[in-house]
Amino acid sequence: MERGKMAEAESLETAAEHERILREIESTDTACIGPTLRIK
Repeated sequence: MERGKMAEAESLETAAEHERILREIESTDTACIGPTLRIK
């Protein structure tokens, strides 16, 4: 998924929340993350 297109399709607030979640996932063991937080 291209971040530019994602940001254009969503509000800045939602895109910022997605970035926060992505950073959280990157700093967490993926085995501990539930399917609802997996972004594909």
